[in-house]
Amino acid sequence: NSDSSVKAFDEYIVEETLKRTDLIDISKYGYTTDTVNLLADAIQQCEGLFNVSNSFSYFWDGAGVITDIQFDYLLTADETSAALEEIATVTSDYLSGIKNEWNDLEKILYTNNYLCRLCEYDYTLKDTAHSIYGALVVKEPVCDGYSKAFKYLLKKVNINSILATSAEMVHAWNMVELNDNYYHIDVTWNDGMPGVGKTSYDYFLTSDEEFLTRGSG
Repeated sequence: NSDSSVKAFDEYIVEETLKRTDLIDISKYGYTTDTVNLLADAIQQCEGLFNVSNSFSYFWDGAGVITDIQFDYLLTADETSAALEEIATVTSDYLSGIKNEWNDLEKILYTNNYLCRLCEYDYTLKDTAHSIYGALVVKEPVCDGYSKAFKYLLKKVNINSILATSAEMVHAWNMVELNDNYYHIDVTWNDGMPGVGKTSYDYFLTSDEEFLTRGSG
């Protein structure tokens, strides 16, 4: 939506879920029953979501405009408050390791390493594994949990990143902006070796061609 008075979608959705709103009114964002896929993509990019399920319901009016969305909440109000504090503590620890003289490449490398050392892939597929809470606090994410945490942390140091997904691969990773270009970074696969603290760079700042070649290999 081009209306500057409308709050950024991701910021609004995160605020409403933190308030545990049952039906979240999104009528002002202009999504319709014909653009549900775009809505799903926009929700996927909301890296700050952590206390809701990875799916949503939606409701529309007679004109096909999606008026409200609804999530299943995974955490109680008290658990959500505690989770926010824990996320803030880990984020503070992350930021304490950033040196003022580092350039963006050094910050991106540090962030990849930080998550690889912090996390181990969750093969039990807990509900929390799809979120920054699963990555930063439980420390057991799946691919979209890694990717959301990577985007979340990079935003703290003013580096642009988006979530990339593949239905065919059933996988999520990141595209990261560096020197006016976007590159693939797959923290999940960089953390592919068993055990906490193991880091690789096979999927670090790769081109489209390199990523596809390595991903299929």
